[in-house]
Amino acid sequence: ESLKKIVAASDVAAKNFVAVVEEYLTVQEGALDSTLKEIESSAAKVDTEEVRKMTSAEIADRAWKIKTANEILDQGNAIIINTWRSISDRDPDRFRATMGLFPEITRRLDDLEKVTKQDVNLRQIAACRKAANDYLQAMKDFLEGWLAREELTVKRGVVAQEVLDAAKGTAMEGLQDTTQAAQNAAGLLKSSSTILLIGVIVAVLLAVAMGVLISGSINNALKKLADGMGS
Repeated sequence: ESLKKIVAASDVAAKNFVAVVEEYLTVQEGALDSTLKEIESSAAKVDTEEVRKMTSAEIADRAWKIKTANEILDQGNAIIINTWRSISDRDPDRFRATMGLFPEITRRLDDLEKVTKQDVNLRQIAACRKAANDYLQAMKDFLEGWLAREELTVKRGVVAQEVLDAAKGTAMEGLQDTTQAAQNAAGLLKSSSTILLIGVIVAVLLAVAMGVLISGSINNALKKLADGMGS
């Protein structure tokens, strides 16, 4: 929400910048046209070296102001375009580089101000300077919010990864516990089977021994019985 407000403020500053430069250009181009018409109308009446120098200097002054204003406008448009391209490409470095173009606008405005005498033109230059500064401040605010949001996104990613790692570790520990329990159960089962087998063998041996003893006793009794009957 904060970034949206900053973008809205930058849009206002950009529109003001373009509007005031175009207004300045309109004034200067109109003044140049008026100068040229005056030269045409007075050429037949006055044609001296001094007049020619004055008119030539005035034309050169108007032409230079128009050229400088166009350069300021081009620079401003380049800043606006590069700003949005930087945001679209998620390129903070290009965004910072675009902010570095403002000193050139300031320098050209200073040059215009030095040779400007009319109040209306001075007010236009001041308005242009304010619009440029407002746009630059909006860029600074946006960059600060942009980087803060990117940092928060990175931190969220780290936390999410930590949660996933913790969940994975817990799952692995549970799997290890389950495996160990299975191994323990298998060991107990194996021990039980061994004990059972030994018990069966002992029982068989005892049964055989008892059988032998019982058979021996029976045989001895039968022998004594037979001997007694014979005598």
